[in-house]
Amino acid sequence: MKKKYFFLLLLVMGWLGSTAKAEDYLMPQYGYKTKVVSKDAPLTFYDFKGASTHFTQSALSTVIFQPATEGYSIKITFEELNLTKYSASYDVYMRIYNGQFDVTSITYPTSGNPSVHFPENANQIAYIPGDGAVNPLPTYISGAADGCLSVCLYSKDP
Repeated sequence: MKKKYFFLLLLVMGWLGSTAKAEDYLMPQYGYKTKVVSKDAPLTFYDFKGASTHFTQSALSTVIFQPATEGYSIKITFEELNLTKYSASYDVYMRIYNGQFDVTSITYPTSGNPSVHFPENANQIAYIPGDGAVNPLPTYISGAADGCLSVCLYSKDP
C-alpha cells in the first residue's frame, strides 16, 4: 500500500503555498506530548522557548507526531536547525525515532539538569549532535506502521 505523507515543517512553512495559517507548536521543556497532525493543518514546530529566542536551559522532552488519519505518515522537513553546545560541559542533541518513542523507558525530570539520556535503538533514524547549524537540512519520513515520528531533545546546562 502506498503511504500518504503529512507535511510537518519545522520553523518556516510559508513556501508550501498553503492558505491555512501554520499553528505554532512548542516542545515541552520536560516530559512528553503527543501531537496529532492533520494534513490540512500546517504546523510550525519550535523548542520550548519559541521562535524569538535561543534556549540555554536544561531540557529532556519528547514530542510524538501522530497522523490524524490512519494510513498516513508524518514527514518532517527542517527549514532551520541549530543545536549548539556553549562549552564542553554543556551537552545538547536531538534524536528522531520511527514510530512512538517508548516514553516509559526513561524518567523525565520536572526541573534541573537531566540525569538520563535518550537511548540508541533500532527505531532511531537520526542523531543530531550539538555541533551548530545543520547543513544540508534534513527531511525525515516515518517508516513505522503507525505513521508516527518522535522527536526527542536533550539539553544540559554546564
